[in-house]
Amino acid sequence: MFKDRISIDEKTRTVSRITTYDAVPLMTEAHFEKINGNNGFSKGRTQRVIGEIPLAEYLEMQRVANERDEPLTGTQLKEFLRQNPGYMTVNGLDTGASGKIIIK
Repeated sequence: MFKDRISIDEKTRTVSRITTYDAVPLMTEAHFEKINGNNGFSKGRTQRVIGEIPLAEYLEMQRVANERDEPLTGTQLKEFLRQNPGYMTVNGLDTGASGKIIIK
């Protein structure tokens, strides 16, 4: 659960929004998946979960993308996970540059 707090500075006439949330449960779940999972792959290797992004962070990324009139891309989401590895459920992200083929 996340909480928003709005603060208004009457001198400068600016409004600030401060969002707080408890990231520990989400990071604990991601760590558990990293240790006990199959490197993020499902049993049939038909899908892969690479991380868990907190809702507050995702909504902020979506808001910024909307302001720029651009879609939120998977590249941006992966970049968030690279900068915040505590949310990753895999050991590393494959950039596709290695040339490795994943056989399902």
